[in-house]
This record gives sequence, structure tokens and C-alpha cells, in this order.
Amino acid sequence: MKKIILIAIVMAFYSIAIAQTQKVIYTCPMHLEVQMSKPGNCPKCGMTLVKKTKSVAAPKQATSKQTGNIKKPTGISNANSFNSDVREMKDMMQELKSDVAEIKEIVNEIRGAGSIKGGEATDEHKDHEMNMNNGAATKQVAKLTFTCPMHPEVQSDKPGNCPKCGMKLVVDKTKSSTNQPAATTYTCPMHPEVQSDKPGNCPKCGM
Repeated sequence: MKKIILIAIVMAFYSIAIAQTQKVIYTCPMHLEVQMSKPGNCPKCGMTLVKKTKSVAAPKQATSKQTGNIKKPTGISNANSFNSDVREMKDMMQELKSDVAEIKEIVNEIRGAGSIKGGEATDEHKDHEMNMNNGAATKQVAKLTFTCPMHPEVQSDKPGNCPKCGMKLVVDKTKSSTNQPAATTYTCPMHPEVQSDKPGNCPKCGM
């Protein structure tokens, strides 16, 4: 009697285990992909669904110890951070190179502008020297004196008529210095107040 009771208990536990691992579904004989959890008709062909049992594996529960022992791959994260640092350093080097190239271009432009200005200054100095010589030459102008043939006391530095008799004034050869050159004066084109009776350089600007 005890054996029968034990067998019955074992069969009951076995049936319960089978019921927990099997699932009842309803499917169409023509369309096996159609599966439902309750009876009805196939939505494609309208046939009555057939009852079938499907074995389902019992889900495994993960223990707290297993989840707690999972470790993150620290080596991969460290490698990624190192690669990002290397990329940032490369970007900084590229920016520095571009800045150095721009500075070189600016320096070259300044040098070129300086050389052009130097050439212009030398040309301007030559022009000033020529103007200085021309100015000295133009000052060598003869000084004339005009007088009246009838009234020698009447004298003028420009032509005209005698105020006493109305005769035309003539050049007084005795006082005119047509044959003698005028005194030469040298002056600076930039500083007209600087004057000298001999050639040389301006004491203010050196021209």
C-alpha cells in the first residue's frame, strides 16, 4: 500500500513538471506560422486551428553572486582613453604648425615692405639731392639795374619809363652784374631754414 502511494505521489510531481515545461498552442495545418494561444480560425485561409503542445525550456534565474562577480573590461577603457589623448595631441601639433606658418608669412611680408620702403627712401634722397643742386643753380641769376639816359639818378630794378621825362629806362651797364654770377646758396629741401654757402649735408636730417 505504501508503494502505491509513493508511486502516485511521484506521478503527480512528474505530471506537474511536464505541465510546467509544455505550452498549449493553436495553429493552422496549412499555415504553420500562424500560432495562437486560444482556439479560433486561421486569418489567412479560415480553417479551424488545431491544438498542439509545445515544449518550453524552464527559465534559469541568475543568482545574485553571478551578477555581482561580473567585471567591466578596464583594459579596453584605458586603451580608448589613451587613443583619445594621442589624437588630441596630434590635433594640437597640427594647430601649432599652422600658427608657425602664418607667423613666417607675416615676417616675410614685413621684410618685403621694409625693403620696398628702403628703396623708396634712397630714391627720394637722390631726388632731394637733385632738387638741391637745381635750386642752387637757379639762384645764380644776374641782377640788372635800369636807369634813364637823361636822368642817371633815376634807377630801378625792373624796366619801365622815367618818372621825370617819360623816356624808356635802359640797362645801366656800369652797375649791372650780368657777367658776374650771383652768390650760390645751398639749402635742405626738407628744412628750408638750413642754408649754407658750400655743399654738404643737412645737420637735422643728414640729407
